[in-house]
Amino acid sequence: MNLGYKLSKGIINWDYNLEIEQFIMDNLEDYKNLDNHYHWANKMTPEDRKLKRHPNRSNRWIPRYIEDQRKELRVKLMEAMFGNKFNPSDWSSRDEPCYRCGVSSEDRQAFTKAMNDCMESYPDGPYFSESSVEEHEKIRDKCWQETSEKFDPLVTRSIDKMSWTQGSVPAWSSMVHGFCTTCYRQIKQEMKKVINDISGNE
Repeated sequence: MNLGYKLSKGIINWDYNLEIEQFIMDNLEDYKNLDNHYHWANKMTPEDRKLKRHPNRSNRWIPRYIEDQRKELRVKLMEAMFGNKFNPSDWSSRDEPCYRCGVSSEDRQAFTKAMNDCMESYPDGPYFSESSVEEHEKIRDKCWQETSEKFDPLVTRSIDKMSWTQGSVPAWSSMVHGFCTTCYRQIKQEMKKVINDISGNE
């Protein structure tokens, strides 16, 4: 199905439509399961499964070559959608602002540190290993509210509160392909829409 006109309206580059449409159709099952861990885990060979048993590997470990296959599909679609306005190789922190909302990495890092400092100020903080789940969530919400009041709402929006879990706190504010947490979540939904439009699943 040729969706050239439909996808050219601010979502995907006009000149790239036919190529990306065919590429998605040729790899449709993988594209429909870009965020499905088990789909990609099922691509492991018997040898891969033996390697997974290494004590230093989690039960969600997937070989790098499979992760690279998934990343290649994602980057191909993002190139069609955003041209060069994203970082194809960046999966961690970076110094530049988010490509979409413009929030700086410095501000996001400052928010993360302030949040961590607040969590650490409590007797069982910052990990709350001896506290109940309810106690941890109550303090996390309180610290989130106090920290948010010190920053621009756009900075708060760019951070995922759920990154603070019982037993774990983020050391830095990561970026995915140059996008903050919230913007990348939106982008993943936009990517799903393009895939569904091209495959005919409205």
